[in-house]
Amino acid sequence: MTSPEAVRVRLEGYARGKIASILQPLSERLLVEQPVDPVAFMVRYLTAERSDLRSAVADETIAVADEAGKEALPTEDHPLLDRIWDLKHRNEVLDRLRRKDAKRLEVQNEELQARIEFLEGKLNNAGIEYDTREPVPPEMMTFLDWEAGQLDASPEDDKDDEGFQYRSYTEIPPFTKLHGSMVASLLKEDDFNKHVKLTTSTGFTLSNMIQAAATGPNLPVGLCIGDEDCLAMFGGIIAPIAQALHGKDLNKSHHVTDVTLESVPIPDDETHDLLSERIFAITLKAHRSISGFPLAAGITSAQRAEVASLMRDTARPLVKALGGEFAELSELDPNIEEVIEPLGMCMEATVKETTMTHLSGAARGWPADRALWYDKSLTSVVHVNGLDHISIMVHNADGDVAGAWGDFVKVYGLLESSLESHRRKFSTHHAFGFLTSEPGLMGCAFTASCSLRVPIDILGDQVKACGQKFGMRAARAPDDKQEGGGVVIYEVSSKGTADITEASIVQNLLQAAVAIVQLLPQDPQEDGDDD
Repeated sequence: MTSPEAVRVRLEGYARGKIASILQPLSERLLVEQPVDPVAFMVRYLTAERSDLRSAVADETIAVADEAGKEALPTEDHPLLDRIWDLKHRNEVLDRLRRKDAKRLEVQNEELQARIEFLEGKLNNAGIEYDTREPVPPEMMTFLDWEAGQLDASPEDDKDDEGFQYRSYTEIPPFTKLHGSMVASLLKEDDFNKHVKLTTSTGFTLSNMIQAAATGPNLPVGLCIGDEDCLAMFGGIIAPIAQALHGKDLNKSHHVTDVTLESVPIPDDETHDLLSERIFAITLKAHRSISGFPLAAGITSAQRAEVASLMRDTARPLVKALGGEFAELSELDPNIEEVIEPLGMCMEATVKETTMTHLSGAARGWPADRALWYDKSLTSVVHVNGLDHISIMVHNADGDVAGAWGDFVKVYGLLESSLESHRRKFSTHHAFGFLTSEPGLMGCAFTASCSLRVPIDILGDQVKACGQKFGMRAARAPDDKQEGGGVVIYEVSSKGTADITEASIVQNLLQAAVAIVQLLPQDPQEDGDDD
């Protein structure tokens, strides 16, 4: 039988060994970290390690008692052993409680993390940039809670899909100062209450129309038209926003359109050469909807498939006359996408989470039944089932505005006549013009732009004045588009679409570009040619 003296020696030896195992790392840390106050450092270290040391010695004492019997321990240590057993039992109980608390806290943490991810998703979808180190503004937290409650309470909508649910707001959204859209600033509570229970023949509501403004605070307008009935049913809400966008009461306007080749005169050779030296990117773009179908935010998946099938047939004359291919977006050749993406002709760029296409529900089911036609030169593209049924784009890199217009007229004419042969037409309104999803395009729903290289010594105000003279916007291109070398890139683009034809916009672009180019000093190389 093991004597008490041997047991004491064993326990003392074990304790000294454990103490040494704790002190050895302490001495190493003192040498490495060289604290200003070594004594305070050691006290903090030993205090932190004390519980582990006590537990280890207690475990060894119990192990000896279990192995050799309690009688093997010195008699004076028997009360201590009883106390150790009692403490171990209590510690086991406490450990179980701690495990339960840890599990409860883990569940709470998971719930909080899910809540954080939900709120971050809402903020990201809304395009709100915020520093994750800072709390979300209280008013936005309140709004997000309100919006989440409205989402949960909204009944099922036939237009819903797996990734998008339409809201049915019970009250006007409590927009915050972070909501910068025209809907947030112009929508009145009386107008909301007057229209909130109305539903168009295709099932589109006021809540559907303004949902993007609520979930996308960074959108500039926030209103998305869902079908042809919206203009009559919700005209009282659409008209003030359209007037703010276009600077005029569109109810007093009259829709005009002109897509004819002879409406844009061809510049003389000298002007053409001047422009071709300075203009390096011309883009013409038209948005159209097909009468008889809801627009992208109000369309069902079956109707969207019908539009895609119709456009596949409609595009055949384009393929026959201009080559290229009509392709489903999901099957688009990556090499084609690589060419058209830098030109702004790629459909994928329109469905980012912060865009109107995504926030309005127009991107539901993406990319199913989305398609595009491109010509053999990859300078003309037609999108199908984006934010509008059809988007027609023509790009010219040679500074030839009239040539770009000629290409556009050809594509537009083939598309329109082919559509009419299928007993379909573009959707129009006598005052608001071509029907599109966004009120900012009301009228001819056509835009034109170009990029010019301007010497750095030409004042920006001069360039802008030339643009304004012809109803164009001239602005310095972003830094990532600048080339340096004493040249500044300016982007000239059309400003309005109401009470103006497509041809007039192109004429204005041409005249503005000519005026800007005439600001430039004559090339010294040309002076030498006269000798």
